[in-house]
Amino acid sequence: MDNQQQKQQPCPFCGGTEFVVGKQDGQAQVMNAGKKLTFTGVSLMHIICTNCGTVVQSFTPELDKIRRWGN
Repeated sequence: MDNQQQKQQPCPFCGGTEFVVGKQDGQAQVMNAGKKLTFTGVSLMHIICTNCGTVVQSFTPELDKIRRWGN
């Protein structure tokens, strides 16, 4: 996905139909909750409604990293 508008279901809060993708990374990365200390966090991508600002979906494109968390 990129920062262009995304086509998906209408926003469940306001019915808006225009969305952008934002990236959350840096010190706000998601870490493995099962480990006491880890330095391998993953970035989150958020699909955000441009009408009301609601984050309607969050996901990580870094599947290879989170799959290793189970080990």
